[in-house]
Amino acid sequence: MCDDLRIGVDLDLKGLAKDHPAQLHAAEELVNDLQEIPGIRLQVSSAVTELRSSKGVLQDLVLAPGTASGAWVVVNIVKLWLARDRRRTINIRIAQDGGRTMVVEASGESLSHQALESAMREALSAYPDGQRSSTDQSSGH
Repeated sequence: MCDDLRIGVDLDLKGLAKDHPAQLHAAEELVNDLQEIPGIRLQVSSAVTELRSSKGVLQDLVLAPGTASGAWVVVNIVKLWLARDRRRTINIRIAQDGGRTMVVEASGESLSHQALESAMREALSAYPDGQRSSTDQSSGH
């Protein structure tokens, strides 16, 4: 179990204000995708903008995957989310209670996800099944 692991997410669409409709849609899309993962605890906070009473600007998104395999599912969802629009960027903060925090930035332009996978692998190294890659997790190896 990875009960003390937290994954913080800060997302952005290059060149757009945080309250731009495309920015809000991208945030909503990621939150919806993450909410579909069984066993993941998702904490979302937002600030309501004056322009929209029903939607707000995503201020903070924190995930508690609960298991190493859940953390790898998050990595795969983030990679898919980035691939949908080249303007998307995401900062991921991976932290454990009492441990160090790793920060990784990835974008839809570079699609270099090795840094994200390496950081997750390092964060999960203390857990029995944490060394398995996202590919291993999805293929069941």
